[in-house]
Amino acid sequence: MMRQIVLICTALLSAAAAGASVPAKPSDAQIVQIVETVNDNEINVSEAAAASANKEVRELAEEMITQHRDLGSKVDAVAGKNDIKKEESTLSVKMKASGALRVASLKVTPDASFDKKYLDLLIDDHEAALKTFDRTLIPNAKNQQLKALLASARKQVALHLEKAKHLQAELAR
Repeated sequence: MMRQIVLICTALLSAAAAGASVPAKPSDAQIVQIVETVNDNEINVSEAAAASANKEVRELAEEMITQHRDLGSKVDAVAGKNDIKKEESTLSVKMKASGALRVASLKVTPDASFDKKYLDLLIDDHEAALKTFDRTLIPNAKNQQLKALLASARKQVALHLEKAKHLQAELAR
């Protein structure tokens, strides 16, 4: 039964990811919503991993939660200061659905493969986020404060990716 749930979640996740398209030129309002969705997804998957038996995985999960919440606060502050109201896009809606499926699939992952699955998700998510930052968010941000924050956030996403890859390599030994 658990295996069937994982297979269904994986199939739905793949379908959602395959259908996700980034708006050609998202508005600042859509960009703010996309960043919020990325943050929420990372927080949710990391909250699920915060109960890992592995100390390093728990620490990484807590770091992801803290830093993504911090980024969310910064984005909210820039949006509020510049009167940028969040606006859903096809991408942000699909990302929310995909994120929920990823958390659900992680929660039913057996303990023996849980840490690997969590790190795989982090790596996939951060690689996708870097592409989205580079190809869509930063080039299309019109507000200069938002653009600067996105550039700073991109650096943090790259660091998260490296940490997850490093821990994954350590656990594989």
